[in-house]
Amino acid sequence: MRTKRSVGRQGELLAASILEAHGIRTCHVDIEGDDLWAKTPSNVFYPVQVKSASCAILQSPHHTIPKYNFTVRGNIGYTGLFMLVALDVRFAIIRLGTTVTGPSIKVKKELFTETTEKLSITEAFEL
Repeated sequence: MRTKRSVGRQGELLAASILEAHGIRTCHVDIEGDDLWAKTPSNVFYPVQVKSASCAILQSPHHTIPKYNFTVRGNIGYTGLFMLVALDVRFAIIRLGTTVTGPSIKVKKELFTETTEKLSITEAFEL
């Protein structure tokens, strides 16, 4: 049975694996606010908070486009990076913490692709 804790842990491990595959070194940390510490090949450090979703859902009966919902309540003003992980398709997207202004981030399922993952990682980590 999947619990919130197990979904979060799976997301953290997948996020670390994805970043490592892009040449970014990671360290899993268990401190308030950060899930991963990441360091680029040029030695630039980034704190990362991982948000995970098991699957995309229709937000209400009248919606027709499935979206992932990532709760960030209590993390407004985070100065690191949010790594949004879609566990069912095994892709992630990075968002700058300073651009997040609401209690959740909703992302269309169609945006979780290899191309958008690579582009968001390249931009966020300035690779």
